[in-house]
Amino acid sequence: MMQQRGLSILCGAACFCLGLAKLPLHFQSGIVSLFVALWLVMMGFFLIANLNDLIRQIRLEQRRKEAERRRQWLEAERQWKRQRRLAVYQR
Repeated sequence: MMQQRGLSILCGAACFCLGLAKLPLHFQSGIVSLFVALWLVMMGFFLIANLNDLIRQIRLEQRRKEAERRRQWLEAERQWKRQRRLAVYQR
């Protein structure tokens, strides 16, 4: 999923660069200038949305790993306490 999101960001960045290359030097009020401006705004929103989603996915994955690490630590702690309790009863 993250590779797909990375590919989307790469394509969006390429489209944004294409729009920048087509930007006229003298910004006129013609239809071409309007199209290029709208294209750049649309690609900017596309990039921002995909970057935001990618960052959210990375944070979610980090939280999952941290929760798993904590769960494993708690399980190890419980087992250690059980073993200690059994050792006390066996004396």
